[in-house]
Amino acid sequence: LTAYETLVTLLAQHEYKEVLSAALVIGFLNAIRALALAFGPIFLSKITNNKNVFFLYLGQGLGIILWALTQFNFYISFIGLIAAGFCTSSLWAYTYTMIQKNCDKTYYGRVIAYTD
Repeated sequence: LTAYETLVTLLAQHEYKEVLSAALVIGFLNAIRALALAFGPIFLSKITNNKNVFFLYLGQGLGIILWALTQFNFYISFIGLIAAGFCTSSLWAYTYTMIQKNCDKTYYGRVIAYTD
């Protein structure tokens, strides 16, 4: 269980319980995040390289901060969730690619299993 799933569950059961049912809130939050995770690499993969990977980390951090600041409202919090998810999957894909590029082929399985 990650911090994300725990936070979403707590928000659904306490903060957003008057908006929708807990299961529906969790579903909406996960759907919004999944869309951002899917579209992030599509748009960012062409411009991501070693020189600007810092901006992906920065974007992910700012997205998480934005999500934290907008949690007072269920629908406004989608903005922060989209911002965080947009950079997260691109960062994950790029770092895994860099691991594979810099890892000896005999150790692929071990390294990927350890980092996953």
